[in-house]
Amino acid sequence: MGRKIPPKVGYELTDLGRSLIAPLTLLADWAFENRPAMEQARLAYDKEHGGPAK
Repeated sequence: MGRKIPPKVGYELTDLGRSLIAPLTLLADWAFENRPAMEQARLAYDKEHGGPAK
């Protein structure tokens, strides 16, 4: 018996999926730029409300 080769599956984004690339990139850039402010806000909230949620 010869070697069995598993079936190939190819994946590709649709046009609709590709249309999300630009907005998601903007969101990721925003999050990266604002991370220090978000961390400070979380620390302030935790301090005011008795620590991080459990």
